[in-house]
Amino acid sequence: MSNNEDGKVKISQEFHAEVRWAIEKSITNLLGQQAFNLLYGFLKRRHDISMEEIPYHVEPLFETLEATLGVEGSRAVSRVIAKEVYNKMGLNFVEMPELRLTDYLKEAKRQLTLDR
Repeated sequence: MSNNEDGKVKISQEFHAEVRWAIEKSITNLLGQQAFNLLYGFLKRRHDISMEEIPYHVEPLFETLEATLGVEGSRAVSRVIAKEVYNKMGLNFVEMPELRLTDYLKEAKRQLTLDR
């Protein structure tokens, strides 16, 4: 693997670790540990997604949040998660209420690849 490819793998691993951390921290802070555990249990049973896989399967998480909190609630939680990821990765966060979590994360990946 070339140095450039090694760097992309490292960025990807770091990025997904930060996404996982931000999801757990944000949901726990906003809704409580019990709500996070229920949400995680639902994702595990319904979509067979483990805790480690959540950053790779954000859409089912967003859809579950949307079903339980509504569109505005899910987007508010998404913004909190995105802010955490952007802050931890040293990226510039611009709040856009119409964006979903997946949109924010795609933009963060784009910024990371431009900056590296």
